[in-house]
Amino acid sequence: MPLSRLIYASTMSTECNIDEIDRILASARTHNERNRVSGVLHYSNRYFFQYLEGEMAQVEDTYERIMVDPRHAALRLIDLSVVRERAFGDWTMAYVPESASLAALHQKFCGGEVFDPRSLSLAEALQVFEAFKHCLPTAHCERLRERHVLSTTRLGLGE
Repeated sequence: MPLSRLIYASTMSTECNIDEIDRILASARTHNERNRVSGVLHYSNRYFFQYLEGEMAQVEDTYERIMVDPRHAALRLIDLSVVRERAFGDWTMAYVPESASLAALHQKFCGGEVFDPRSLSLAEALQVFEAFKHCLPTAHCERLRERHVLSTTRLGLGE
């Protein structure tokens, strides 16, 4: 079976909220591990931007599941093509959350701090995902720090 990649952008539906992202990731990781699919998901400003890779049939099946998921709206398929190797093979589903460290990347590709992936060309999308490879640990750690500050603040512990 040929190895393929699929890139899409979607809008978070009105039926979805930020708290759903953890459930989306948990479900994706379970499904992807079982089906040998890997990739990365970026969420910013109510937009999902995702790169999936694996055997063509598995990737297409995964995208079909996403298309009927009520948490996604206005899906735009950016690319479905055969590739030689995986770009995110170590991740059943890496996650790049909104973070201050991505402001320059958003500015470069969308002309402002608000990231809207729906208008990206394939070449631009690939550049963004290449940049994500290098910022995955940074963005993840930044998000963990934000959660820690929020949880300690809620508990009245300060920083």
